[in-house]
Amino acid sequence: MGFRSAVTEVAKNIVLGAPSTLKNHRAQNHQRGKNGRDDDEMEPFDFSHEDEAQRCIELLEHLSNAILPEETLEVLNQLRDCVRESRTSQMVAAKVGGVDVIFECLLEEMQERGAKEEETSEQAHAALEVLVAAMTTEHEEDLKIVKEREMLEEKARGKMMMGKQRIGKERRTASEMNREALAAKSANVFSMLQMISSNDFYVKYHATQILCAMSSRRNTRKKVQEEIVKSPGASEVLVNSCSPRKEKSEVLRNETLLLLARCTKGHSEIQKLVAFEGMFEVAFDIIRAESSGDDAGFAGESVSNGLDGGIVVQDCLELCNNLIRGNALAQSLFRENGCVGKLVQFFKGLERRIGSDVAAAAYPAQKAANALCALESVSLLVGAVNLPEEEDSEFSQDAEAREIILSNLEDNRDTNRGELAARGGIEALCTCALGNGKVESAAIRVAALRALRDAVDYHDANQARLFSAEVTREARKGSGVPEPALLALGRTALKAETKAEREAALMALESAVRGNTDGQILLVSTLAPTGLGGFDDGQNENENDGGDDDFAGETSLGGLFARAMLRATSTSSSSSSSAGRFISEDEKKQQFIESYASTIALKAMLEDNEDAKMRALRVNLQPLSEMGSAKSAELLLPRCVRSLAIAQKMDDANGSLQSAILRLLIAWLSDCALAVHSFVTSDASHLPTLSDLAKYSSLEDVRTLACVCLGCCLAYYGEQDYAIASNVLDVVARRIGTNDFLATIEHATRTDNFKRALLPPKPPPTVTRATAASLLAESTSSPNGGHDQKTGTTSNKDFNPYDYSTAHFIQRFEPEVRRAIVRLYGGDSTKDSNASGMGGMNGMQTSPFDRQEGEDAESYAKRLKSTCEQLDNELRVVRQRNKTLAETVANTRAHAEAPATIAVAAPPASQVVVGPSPSLAPPPPPSVQQQQQHQDDPRIAQLEREIKLKSNIIREKTEELKSLASAYQAVENQFTEAEEELQSLRKARSENQSDAETTAQLLENAKKAGIAQGLRDAESEFSSREDATRARLDLEKAEALKDLQEEMDDLLEVLGMEEKQKEFLFRTLVEKGEDMDTLEEKLEQLTANIEADEGDEDEEEKTI
Repeated sequence: MGFRSAVTEVAKNIVLGAPSTLKNHRAQNHQRGKNGRDDDEMEPFDFSHEDEAQRCIELLEHLSNAILPEETLEVLNQLRDCVRESRTSQMVAAKVGGVDVIFECLLEEMQERGAKEEETSEQAHAALEVLVAAMTTEHEEDLKIVKEREMLEEKARGKMMMGKQRIGKERRTASEMNREALAAKSANVFSMLQMISSNDFYVKYHATQILCAMSSRRNTRKKVQEEIVKSPGASEVLVNSCSPRKEKSEVLRNETLLLLARCTKGHSEIQKLVAFEGMFEVAFDIIRAESSGDDAGFAGESVSNGLDGGIVVQDCLELCNNLIRGNALAQSLFRENGCVGKLVQFFKGLERRIGSDVAAAAYPAQKAANALCALESVSLLVGAVNLPEEEDSEFSQDAEAREIILSNLEDNRDTNRGELAARGGIEALCTCALGNGKVESAAIRVAALRALRDAVDYHDANQARLFSAEVTREARKGSGVPEPALLALGRTALKAETKAEREAALMALESAVRGNTDGQILLVSTLAPTGLGGFDDGQNENENDGGDDDFAGETSLGGLFARAMLRATSTSSSSSSSAGRFISEDEKKQQFIESYASTIALKAMLEDNEDAKMRALRVNLQPLSEMGSAKSAELLLPRCVRSLAIAQKMDDANGSLQSAILRLLIAWLSDCALAVHSFVTSDASHLPTLSDLAKYSSLEDVRTLACVCLGCCLAYYGEQDYAIASNVLDVVARRIGTNDFLATIEHATRTDNFKRALLPPKPPPTVTRATAASLLAESTSSPNGGHDQKTGTTSNKDFNPYDYSTAHFIQRFEPEVRRAIVRLYGGDSTKDSNASGMGGMNGMQTSPFDRQEGEDAESYAKRLKSTCEQLDNELRVVRQRNKTLAETVANTRAHAEAPATIAVAAPPASQVVVGPSPSLAPPPPPSVQQQQQHQDDPRIAQLEREIKLKSNIIREKTEELKSLASAYQAVENQFTEAEEELQSLRKARSENQSDAETTAQLLENAKKAGIAQGLRDAESEFSSREDATRARLDLEKAEALKDLQEEMDDLLEVLGMEEKQKEFLFRTLVEKGEDMDTLEEKLEQLTANIEADEGDEDEEEKTI
């Protein structure tokens, strides 16, 4: 700021009395709080440290009135120290408009120096340092606010999953308040973007720091994103600042990477701009340079060690993930630049370095975080199509745009999967997660398994590639032997230490066979165990070498899971093995895990494949050692029902294993009449087992799944199995009740678990610095994941008894089972009720009692007799069924006033565990049946007691209803009286409407007259004040002129006296003999010397 401009500003302040800049900003902030967001409402302003607050305000006032550069620099340095040391000063800067004052000072300095000057003043550097301190300094209280906010956000995510809204306002830190104050004006953000292209390093670095801080939160990040899109060339400047070829400063490069990573989050336009500026090449150049430690040699192609770098590598991969997330164009550019192959090289480097014998015991945390980011890149390219659900995303409101983008991403996903497979990505992911060369980090293995799942899901070529892939497995003598990758996946699903790794392996197996009919049939054909493991007697479990001793000899995936199910159910049925060895708690927990995993895998093999279901019905689980013995063959379907009965002893509190087995049975029985026939006829205990489970289980979801299994038998029976379906319906009506059966299924569709299962699976959280650290911590802290260390149970918040496919099946299955029950009650022997009576020529309906053409009398009589006998039998069955239905309706009417929830009758203590029930037989006569029930079934007495109790409750409720009816009648009378009074008031109002209009017109006229009178009074008062002001100014002017005239008179009098003195001196000198001419010459010379001295002084002042 120049001296002349400073003097001008001082003169203006003295003459006009202008207020300080800080007061103006305080007034603007106050007005902004009234019109928009009230800062005081969001964050209370604490002036407990009054000295610090007053000190900051004085410095801001001093800065707004500073004149000299040295003074401005000193004030800025003091202000920077105050903001860094005191949170109160930091808040004062945001509250009173201090950020605007500092930013205006910065702009003035930049304009004074000029845009093309390479050197920037120290004042500009100091102003930027103050802004950086105000927007990045986090004090102890701010850190507490951040932790509190993270806890609130975690709770809010849980409430949103349960369908609840987030309540309350969040507190803000002092730095966030300063960022919002700077971002309030879009011109400020635009100016900061311009400073990034400055030639001064410190200006670029501090401007990048400020923009990066503003991009850390959603509300201010949106302003920065808008200005980047509007500013021409901003994306190019940012990418060039990251390029090792154009920017040698690593500090500025790293800060710009953070800025781009935050600004590209959820904004497709910036993603496209940055991607087309060559950000992918720049990012992989940085990764190569960071990993090799040498900035030269960017033309090399070897990037196998790219994950060895530090946190900068993670930032580069995170930026690439933000660019390709939900953006088909960026994904195409990523693929065309060969970046997919570079990612595969990363994974190969991981396998070679860590899977070897010389690997370190502790895996480097930063390298693990880099690997997680690289694996997330693969999942974004080949995984489920998802768009960011953030509020600031442009797709959050436009549903049509979302559909178009999703369609483009789905088309692009298949191309990405083909590119990954062509580069060897399937084999590299298998090697990272499976076999002897797997990575020694559970978090990386889980991420690799998820990426493998995404790569093969519903993709025939990649599924075939996974079926043929092999990994190295350690043999008994220490040598490595090849093993199919699918078999290694099965071993991981059964034997992995962490729950997350087991679930990831199961999901990869499900994706490998989902939509792959040939692969399902191939795996089902291998379900019979080979008998090479030697665990049947429990004596050889620890004789084998290797990590999975129990299944070391199994060479097929189906046999692996079949043996796991056999061992779990055979050893759990008794407390000890055949050799007398008791089963420990750890072994029971391991058997529970194996049984659960094998059930999930078997469901995936059978789902939506009728050929595989029919082939599985013929699977014989009898070991090879028992082949040809007198023991009968053990089929898979009866063994599953046995496992369902045994699972109650080994299941957790949520019923995880029972739910898994029931889901397997649902998938097996749905749309497969042969499976329904085998299920009902192979063992008479199957239906009673399911019906008892549906009636007496303490878990609501288990009851629902059991009812769905029974419903599959009702809805999917064969054309010749009408009698079987009728038998199933009789069991349902007698043991459960038709109404309770249907109400159980209908009630399940309204539960939170069912609604969550209908939603598509959510992708894992985005890998950032915070989430990567948490993922690595979880993988090393709890080996059992969500399981309790003591009981092995699963936490309620993570467990869901329904999966995605089962929930959607139940949703469309409910109306089908209702129609099936109506059809069975109607006596239709075929599923198509309209086809039963159609026949003859041209679709003419024929009667079985009509004589057919060419039929003799004897044949006709025999046919009529058999028809009558058949109809008589059907009539007896229908009457019996109608009797059961009438009893059900009567019980329903008796309990009509009971609560709507489904009550489950608890069986006696001796019958808590559901087991095989007696085989079905023709029911005895009613009287004999009632006597047998009273004698044999102890539940009748309990039911009678409950009926008496319910009758008393109904009687009490009836009395309450009568009293409520009388009270309701009184309320009705009062309502009628109030309605009549309202009608009279409305009539009076319509009559007085004209009077109201007249009154309104009078009020309007009076209002106008008052306004006119007020204007006249104001004008008169203004004129009087104006006259008084003019008179006062005239008086002051006259007094000033009078004073000037007096001063002029005094000056003239002084000049006259000096002239007289001069003449007196001349006369005196002449009288003494001096020459007049000589005196005049000396006087002129003296005058010239004085003028010359004054001219020299003026030149010296100008030079200074």
